[in-house]
Amino acid sequence: MIKKIFVFSICLFCSFLPALGGLFVNADVLQNWYASLNKPSFTPPDWFFGPAWGVLYLLTGIVLYILYTAEINSKDKKILLLFFAAQAALNFLWVPAFFGARAVLLSLCIIILMTALCVDFVIKAFNVKPILGYLFLPYVIWLLYAFWLNAGVYVLN
Repeated sequence: MIKKIFVFSICLFCSFLPALGGLFVNADVLQNWYASLNKPSFTPPDWFFGPAWGVLYLLTGIVLYILYTAEINSKDKKILLLFFAAQAALNFLWVPAFFGARAVLLSLCIIILMTALCVDFVIKAFNVKPILGYLFLPYVIWLLYAFWLNAGVYVLN
């Protein structure tokens, strides 16, 4: 039981690692640069992003735990873990690209790649262990929404 709790804790920790990309951004950027951008009318209030990402990171942590502990074909597991790691790395890079470098087009390219990886993850997961796909689906939906937000900022500025 303790081993399962430990593994679950590590999976949760790993799923929240992309949030560390925010360490490369200072509060001044959020208060000045981001606040001055023209944003799409469907942009949520700033306070919404933290809780939304918290829930999504929790879900991806559960996905990682189920994937890591599942008894599935090792080739399928390796592919899904690779996709998971790649999207997490891109997720980590998005915040410094968008907020740190203020590279809206670069961040748009990152989110396109991240979304494509996540859609592919969901498709592969549904074929291997459907619960993984269902739990990852809210993340994909959020990324599609985030893509439109990012694209809107690019077009409007």
